[in-house]
Amino acid sequence: MRKFISKILYESLTKTIAAIITAIILFLWGAFAKESFLKFWNISIPLWIIAIIVIVIAILLVLIIRIHAKYKMQFDKKYMNIVDKLIISADMDNWQSWTSGILSPDPYIYQQQHENLHNLNEYIMSLNLKGGRYSDIDRAIINFRKILQDLLKVFDMHCSSVGLRYTTDKFYRINEWNQEKYNMLLDEFKYHCTLLSDLIIELTRAGNYLFEQIRKIILPAFRFEKGELLITIINTRKVSYAKKDKLYNGLKSFMEDRETRDFHVGNGVSEKYFR
Repeated sequence: MRKFISKILYESLTKTIAAIITAIILFLWGAFAKESFLKFWNISIPLWIIAIIVIVIAILLVLIIRIHAKYKMQFDKKYMNIVDKLIISADMDNWQSWTSGILSPDPYIYQQQHENLHNLNEYIMSLNLKGGRYSDIDRAIINFRKILQDLLKVFDMHCSSVGLRYTTDKFYRINEWNQEKYNMLLDEFKYHCTLLSDLIIELTRAGNYLFEQIRKIILPAFRFEKGELLITIINTRKVSYAKKDKLYNGLKSFMEDRETRDFHVGNGVSEKYFR
């Protein structure tokens, strides 16, 4: 990936230098052939001095372009290192596989993946993303982290360790005969499961949004072979933000807005998650 970035910058620099050299040749040819430059401006500077000035300016432009290209390449590498870590920690190359556990009727996640996601959340929090040169990518990474943090928070509210997994507690199972309480808790369990599903769907959107920003700003062919993140709920689906959609703005806001997304499972707001 980094070699590809370097290749793109090198080709861009080469084309720029070639264009500048061509412009100089055309200028000198026109000036020496017709001396139109001096006549038009009515000046008495010798043509060879003008030629030297043009060449010096061209050399300075080339140096500026080279410095800019080098700086951009270093900046691109920095961001691609962050993205590479995000892809590995979130296991994006196996996204459809591990997210199916959270999207199941009895949500679960493997303990190692759970730990990796917590570490990823802390890693992104530690980054100094202030919306500078690549503000759109910064915004996409922060958006991803906000969703990830709430997903883990919601999942951890009702989970237990079972073998190599963390599974969602069936907290509607009570040790008493109380149909009303049982039904209430069962509804809360169903709401909890659909909220987890909608959060992992939103996280998928955020991942694809991040890929889109990288392709726009750094690497047009990013994940050309591996493609977008997909999820499986009955059918395989690709989810993404529509133009009208706002980025994630907190759990409560998401509970209200999720019905406006391209796909969702649950609906409604539960105050139990904010006590």
